[in-house]
Amino acid sequence: MDQVDFCNDDKRTALADFLGIKVDQVRSWSDGSFTTGDNDSNDYKLTLSPSSYGIFQGRAGKYYVNKN
Repeated sequence: MDQVDFCNDDKRTALADFLGIKVDQVRSWSDGSFTTGDNDSNDYKLTLSPSSYGIFQGRAGKYYVNKN
């Protein structure tokens, strides 16, 4: 499946900084989730408030990071 950039750069940058990886390694999807590198089995969601999605990983600036 071809990946298309659906997100704003603010969330992409926040997740990359949080994970300690390069921004170009973060892929975004139409459902608002993110994956890293070639790994599509784990996805992340960044929200401005606590979420019940997946498992809370921590804070990345103003975002709550959850991993499924």
